[in-house]
Amino acid sequence: MNETFEEFYEHDMVTSHLENMTDYGEDANWESSATPVRYWVETIALPIVLSLGILGNLLNMIILTRKRLQAKMDEMEKSGHIFLIALAVSDFLFCVAEFPLGFMHRTIIYDTECFMLYYRVYHSGIINMFILSSTALTVVMAVSRATVALFPLRARSCMTLTKVKVTLILVYVISAIFALPRYWTLKISNYGTISKGMYMADMGVLYDPDYKQGFLVYKLLWSLIGAVIPFILLIISNVCLIKTLRKSFRMPDCHGNRSVTSSSNRLTHILIAIAIIFLLLVFPAELLKLINIFREDSSTSPIFEIATIITNFMQSLNFTVNFILYYSINMPFRKTVLDFFRSIVTMEQKRPSRKTNASTTYRHYSYRFSSFVSTPIVSTQSAQSQCIEMCAN
Repeated sequence: MNETFEEFYEHDMVTSHLENMTDYGEDANWESSATPVRYWVETIALPIVLSLGILGNLLNMIILTRKRLQAKMDEMEKSGHIFLIALAVSDFLFCVAEFPLGFMHRTIIYDTECFMLYYRVYHSGIINMFILSSTALTVVMAVSRATVALFPLRARSCMTLTKVKVTLILVYVISAIFALPRYWTLKISNYGTISKGMYMADMGVLYDPDYKQGFLVYKLLWSLIGAVIPFILLIISNVCLIKTLRKSFRMPDCHGNRSVTSSSNRLTHILIAIAIIFLLLVFPAELLKLINIFREDSSTSPIFEIATIITNFMQSLNFTVNFILYYSINMPFRKTVLDFFRSIVTMEQKRPSRKTNASTTYRHYSYRFSSFVSTPIVSTQSAQSQCIEMCAN
């Protein structure tokens, strides 16, 4: 391995989410402090959390798309409901895309061009795309809900289902485009021979001197769009939503729309909780990436690296907790989940009874068929015996 490659893995370890988990030099202090933390967090805890996240987000997509949950919603509530479904899809894809990270371990040299080699090189672009899409969806939901609370009449004319679907498409497309440079941060290099390959992830085009300043500007824009602006917008939106909730609790229900108001308040509670969890779990990791850009000393200290490992794990945790959040806050969601599992249990209980009925029916008709077939044979034999007796006489 050349010296430049070692310096890259030793010094630039926070350029993307949970990236560059390999050779970090010969610092004995780092090895004694950060390595055990990295092993337990990324190899043990992360796959468990992501597995639960995959299951939870899959249940979110199943439950949120059921018609019973959307029966009493108006168009505004359905618009927010669609955003929740889109967020569940984005979080689910994030958990699936990040799951192999727990199995990369510290292997950096591969004999062949295998899946883990390609994953090591290109996982940053895929994972960061879903991080940005989930961040954008969270911000759009909070801002749109705050807009409805502040300007209800004007917002109702703007927040139509068609415009919501167009917004979702734009969020996914812009996130995918903005994450494209991440695919050129690393590349595959072969340092072996023709008979024996020695493939590894090497520094990509963006670390060349001609592109290094441009990549620095890109990382600043990423921190601005992915951390700073969402932080400001979520703080403002949460303040507006909390004030709106306090007003709704104080105002009496004079028009008999208690069910609509309670449904709207439940959605507002969910959005406030999502925004708070996002600020607590996602913002610290993005803040460390921003700090790493302006650090004068390029060497990675053990404390900073441990903080990066922990905050990256917290960021991953954000994409796995929404099912628990919906289940604990939203009563209709909780009832729909329970009914869903009851229906599965009922179907499983009915299957043995169907088999029993089928076997009973089979035995009944087989008995009738055997009786039908055996009856003519007995009558024929008796007729033959009677003819023989008559001839003998």
